Amino acid sequence: PLSRRAPVPAAAECAVVRVPFGAFRSSIFGRPVNAPPLDPSRIRSVGLYLLDGRDGAFRVEVDYIRSYRGAAGALL
Repeated sequence: PLSRRAPVPAAAECAVVRVPFGAFRSSIFGRPVNAPPLDPSRIRSVGLYLLDGRDGAFRVEVDYIRSYRGAAGALL
């Protein structure tokens, strides 16, 4: 299955993080692939992965996830 991934910076404190749809890269089972650009109208689910390569405890808190409009009015 095709998935799209984008890096999200870690923060010690609460932070608003904006990730433009253009930052997402396509992969299948973690391997990069060429695919058509991400179409926001086709998004059906969102997942979070911790990929730092270290075993052990971690904590992730998410208050909300939503889309936003960029400076030119494009949905990001």
